[in-house]
Order: sequence, then C-alpha cells, then structure tokens
Amino acid sequence: MIEDEKPLLATWLTGAAEVYDRPVSAAAMGIWWNILRHYEGRLVERAFKAHIADPDTGRRMPTPADIVGRIMGGSETAAAEAWAKVTSYSHPCGWSRNVVFDDPLIHACIATLGGWLALCETDREDLGYRRRDFVEAYKGFRQRQDKPQYPPVLFGRYPKEKVLLVGDEEKARLVFRGGTLPKDVPARSLEALSDTIDATVRKLGVSS
Repeated sequence: MIEDEKPLLATWLTGAAEVYDRPVSAAAMGIWWNILRHYEGRLVERAFKAHIADPDTGRRMPTPADIVGRIMGGSETAAAEAWAKVTSYSHPCGWSRNVVFDDPLIHACIATLGGWLALCETDREDLGYRRRDFVEAYKGFRQRQDKPQYPPVLFGRYPKEKVLLVGDEEKARLVFRGGTLPKDVPARSLEALSDTIDATVRKLGVSS
C-alpha cells in the first residue's frame, strides 16, 4: 500500500474492531501498517472482507497473520492459474510460436526461467520443477507489487513468425507495448521488430 492508503487501513481496521468490540490502540495500528504496507491496498481490503464474511474465521477479530495468509492464498491461486495458462500453450508444440500473454508477470517469470523456448523444450518429467520455480517467482512479484521489466514477446524458434495473443486480446496488446526488449536478444529477432510499436505489431503479424 502507498502512504495515502494508510487512512484506508485505519478505516478497515477500526471498522473490524467495532464489529468485534475490540478497540485498536495507536501502537497496534502501527504494527498493522508495518506488516500490511507491503501488499496492494485492494488485496488487503478483499482479505478483510473475506475474513469477516467467513463462517469460521469471522467469529473472531482478524490478526495481521490472518490477512497476510488470505493475501498469499490468493497469490497461490493466481500463480497456479497463470502456470496452467502457460502450459496450455507451451506443450507440445509451443516452441514454434511467438507468444504474448495477457499478464506481464507471466512474461517476467518465464524470463527468469530462461525464456519461452527453454521452457517449451523442458521434458515433461521436469515440468514439476519448472512449475515450482514459476509459481514462487509469480507470487513474489505479485506480493511485492513489483513492476518488473519483461520481454514484449516470448520468442519461439521462428522469431519472424506471427504472434499468438493468449487470453484477453486487449490486455495482451498492452503487455506487448509495455515490454522491454532484452539486450541479449539475437539479431535475427531484432530484425523482426520495428522502431515503433504500431509498426512492430504489423510486422509481427498482430492485427490492429
């Protein structure tokens, strides 16, 4: 959360305190802020609501650990869903395609795993290890609210081929436009890109 969201945390916390008739001191408020300020405001709010509405946990006042646990649980689910989306296109023939997903964190995570082609060529028996590394990287980016640099396109074996937009097409276009071309991209891949984004889209075969 950003500093401007501190009053929102106070609102959620004092509201919960009223529900449970448990006053919150200034010192306790400071502890809550120091723990939850690392997480996105909307995720904190959602976690408060989910805790209070839960028939089991909702019987008691939430602790910071309760809220963090719900946020991290959401990150685990999001990471698993992202991995499922990746594997649905990476095997068995994803290596031949150039791909843009609708989530920039997918691109960032795949970059940390050595790139799209390396992932697609992973033996199936080793995918479990890849999944573990991907999920941990995804959760880390999401929970830290990182906005990492990422490649605009995940290049397959044929970088001049058309690009496959995966998921929400408009979001995938935004991912494409927000990416940064790695310095170590082979010259043959650079030839497939243009100086301007619009020209790049046309040249790579993404309809406008």
